[in-house]
Amino acid sequence: MSFFKKVYNVLSDKRDIKEPVVLKDFNPKNNMIDALTKMAESNDSNVDQKKVQQHLKLFSIGQTGESSVMYELKNSMLPIVILHDVNIEFEDYKAQLDFVIVSHKFILVLEVKKLFGNITVTDKGEFQRVVTKNNRVVNKEGMYSPINQVERHVAILEKLLKARGVITKCPIRYAVTFANPKTIIDVSKKAPAHIQKSVIRHDQIKSFLTAELKKESPVFMLDHMVMDIAEAIKDSCKEKEFDESQYLMEDSVAVEPIVENKIAPSFPDKNNVKYVLIDYRSKKAKQQECAPYHVFTNKTVSRAQ
Repeated sequence: MSFFKKVYNVLSDKRDIKEPVVLKDFNPKNNMIDALTKMAESNDSNVDQKKVQQHLKLFSIGQTGESSVMYELKNSMLPIVILHDVNIEFEDYKAQLDFVIVSHKFILVLEVKKLFGNITVTDKGEFQRVVTKNNRVVNKEGMYSPINQVERHVAILEKLLKARGVITKCPIRYAVTFANPKTIIDVSKKAPAHIQKSVIRHDQIKSFLTAELKKESPVFMLDHMVMDIAEAIKDSCKEKEFDESQYLMEDSVAVEPIVENKIAPSFPDKNNVKYVLIDYRSKKAKQQECAPYHVFTNKTVSRAQ
């Protein structure tokens, strides 16, 4: 960009971003939940209903938590641009970011957790989920560090934006928020400093962002630059595809590729009923654009032998 173009942008740019701007809103209709619901309601014996029900519950809880966080962000009255559910890919890396917030001073990746029980962070920065009943601990278990998770997301986002020339000096910060209003967060005073300052309750989001906006930054971007970054992030979003095969019984999918590969030749042995059936199933599945086991399962093939 030429010197005169930069001067023109500075003089002509207006400070219109004075309150939250939602560029990618929360969608109450979640594709993953819809797909899992259909599988839960199906009578397909190949579906692992236990796994479907578990994931359906987890996704539903997560959806509720993210809705609460979006409410806090929308009502923060801060000059920020909000993007929800950002799925990105860069080289061999993939990341699903719950929220990306773009301000005049920084980009913030916000990871949302809604868990049952309380959260303890030890001196070493280890996360533990503690469930109590009648003031007594009934269950205590370690959990994967959400800080490690969000740091990985930040690294992928930063690589993507810098590779595309979207940012050069703009810092990308992060935070983890717990959206269950009943959750008590106990962070040890001896825990690593970066963890202490990055773990918050969802009702602390406004005060956290306000404090971050007051901090020094290597940049103070004009409105059009903030929107350019936000639009670039939105344009980088990939639609998250639902992988139905993850929710099928092992004998329905694990055997499938092996069996199909065995009949790779175009001319199966017509004297072998098994090969004839599999060849027919493969061709029929291609015609109907569905998985072979939807035509008939391996059990059917076995009975025909």
